[in-house]
Amino acid sequence: QHYELLRRDSILRKIADASQQIQKIAQTNDDADDALNQTERIVTSISEGLDLKNVLKANQYLGEAILDIQNAQYGQLDPGIVFTGYKDIDNCLHGLKPGEMIVIGARPGVGKTALGLNIATNVLSKGKKVMFFSLEMSGKAISKRLLASISKVSQSDMDEKGKLTEYEMNKVMDAYTQFADLDLYIDEDGLNSASQIFNKCKRKKRELGGLDLVIIDYLQ
Repeated sequence: QHYELLRRDSILRKIADASQQIQKIAQTNDDADDALNQTERIVTSISEGLDLKNVLKANQYLGEAILDIQNAQYGQLDPGIVFTGYKDIDNCLHGLKPGEMIVIGARPGVGKTALGLNIATNVLSKGKKVMFFSLEMSGKAISKRLLASISKVSQSDMDEKGKLTEYEMNKVMDAYTQFADLDLYIDEDGLNSASQIFNKCKRKKRELGGLDLVIIDYLQ
């Protein structure tokens, strides 16, 4: 009982402190999305009993690292790891791991977006949840690319009158049926900031109960 009273008073004090911090953020921050991001972090830190400035001794991380290595040796991989479907990439990276940022770098026009979409398709086929931020192309254009990737039908032929055979059109429709059931979410807002992307991912993760992969096209 005494513990619960102390816990209650501690939480109430943290809420009071948080309200002052949030008020200060609202008065001094010119970036509304950044202010919202900071506010969410403050509130989350209370609900999860976390200190935003908490620093852990290195041996705790070392212990987690050793356990991760041991599990990998026995083939027990982190369930959050997703594989690209490209053998050479997966052998090199050992999968895409939670918390990692992988940058696909190449000259313009050599297929970075196509590779990203193909990776998304491969990940989605494993029942994973993917969010795709397109800062340059529309959601419809991205969807056409995905349909072309899944159906193996030429995208340029899709836009030319009478170019697709009945067999190819059926393949496109089959791809549509498959595509419609996938947990893919596309954001085509070309003015997204880093804070907005972060907040949208957090909200979608809460809504879906998880988010396995986020792809941003493109980083600049």
